[in-house]
Amino acid sequence: MGSRLRSLFGTHPAQVFSEWNTARHIQEYDGQPTKRPYTREELDALFEYADEEVARVGATGRKGWQAAYRDATMMKLAYAYGLRFVEVSHLQTVDFARNPHAREFGKFGVCRVRYGKSHNGSPPKPRSVLTVWRWTPPIIDDWLENGRGHPDSLDVFPSERGGLVGESTLIRRLHRYRTALGIPKAVDLHSLVVPHRVV
Repeated sequence: MGSRLRSLFGTHPAQVFSEWNTARHIQEYDGQPTKRPYTREELDALFEYADEEVARVGATGRKGWQAAYRDATMMKLAYAYGLRFVEVSHLQTVDFARNPHAREFGKFGVCRVRYGKSHNGSPPKPRSVLTVWRWTPPIIDDWLENGRGHPDSLDVFPSERGGLVGESTLIRRLHRYRTALGIPKAVDLHSLVVPHRVV
């Protein structure tokens, strides 16, 4: 019997995937059809408004300018590298490195994401994302030098108290900006995440 089965191997279709060797979906897809990426015009308006808000708050002499600057930079890096909130909020200075094939980006040629989205029951999946926009390194460098504070911390985006920024904090600010600009509600924080080249 065994020799006969071996002689038939590869000669007819056989079931490869079964219930025991495939992953199960734990819930149905809950995305909304109204979800979409930002348009170029919306992105330009959002980032310009965020920068103007930093300048406006700074002109009043209040402390809030640093938080506004931090959140503006987080939005830009979420877009620049296609990062979810958890990924961008956990970035540390050691997560940036040079890309020998793109020396023009200096020490910010590659962003190493250590808290990538994981599968159910698995640890975070790391990945590296190449820098593609020329405006990205100056934004990171300026934030680290002039806005971040906490010089002894490795965290790129520490909160005012020194911990990590909460997602609700960034969502609230983005909601205010989006409302002021008339950007639809469905275009949210996750809409900044676009396909990027992963290595």
